Amino acid sequence: MEFDQYSSRTTVEDAPELHMWLTWREMADSEGWPMPDLALKRNVYWDDETVHLVNGQQYKTAPDEWLAGVLPASTEIVPQAHRGRYARRSNRISRAASQITLPALPQPCAWLWWLTRSRSMQVMPAW
Repeated sequence: MEFDQYSSRTTVEDAPELHMWLTWREMADSEGWPMPDLALKRNVYWDDETVHLVNGQQYKTAPDEWLAGVLPASTEIVPQAHRGRYARRSNRISRAASQITLPALPQPCAWLWWLTRSRSMQVMPAW
């Protein structure tokens, strides 16, 4: 047991290294890969000796920054279409706006909004 006169604390022994592994899915944008944000700094600690690794490579952050805002992409980001299968055997395909050409709206353009409270608008159970 040791007493540290600078911090006025007694330490029993040094704590072992702590590793935090993050895995998340994110869609790339034109700048690169967005990193998670630290919404609330509670029970999170880092100092000048903290090592940040991404894919085994070390990168530096600002002293007051938990993680970089965006990691640059190592290759060109090419938008891809994604297909999802949902309830009632319906499929949805999503494409990046840069991959499709939308027809121009007729001018002048008129809009009609129809609001209904019929039973057909109620939530249906999944099959």
